[in-house]
Amino acid sequence: MVRERAPRRFRHTGSPAFAQVWKAPTPGPALQAALKSAEAGDPAPLTKLANGGDANAQYYAGVLYLFGGPKVVKDPAKGCAYEQKASAHRADAMHLVGLCYQNGVGGPPDRVKAEAAYTRAAALGFPKSKCALGQMLMTDPAQAPRGLALCEESAKAGDADAQTTVGNAYFSGSAGK
Repeated sequence: MVRERAPRRFRHTGSPAFAQVWKAPTPGPALQAALKSAEAGDPAPLTKLANGGDANAQYYAGVLYLFGGPKVVKDPAKGCAYEQKASAHRADAMHLVGLCYQNGVGGPPDRVKAEAAYTRAAALGFPKSKCALGQMLMTDPAQAPRGLALCEESAKAGDADAQTTVGNAYFSGSAGK
């Protein structure tokens, strides 16, 4: 059996650390077909699967609405709602829920809920969440040392984005304040 990959728009990219820890499930045939339809501008098959309770479809529908597509209009609140549904089964969805709370998509920003979502996503094996939490904490001078420590942990584990964040913190002089 040949397994097809998700369309390029829906594939995870990033540092080697990202690929080593988190492995997104391979979409089944029905989801693959729905993703192709969404890429072509018809999200109806994808949203039908998502509304039917398919956590993987919920994740991809969330991504589609969070970021929009060539023929699909962005609807971040709708995207965050789908990610919330998928987050019980997918660490990457829980990470996006953290972003939604942090940025106040679909409601006011909520740092406490964002921290909880990032912490849960990291515990589920999604490495980007640890430094995302760290970056959020670094915006609060009282929490900056804890935030930097989280990003340093991710950087030492090989997360290239975390390495950049830590380097920028030291370069700008905001590390250790």
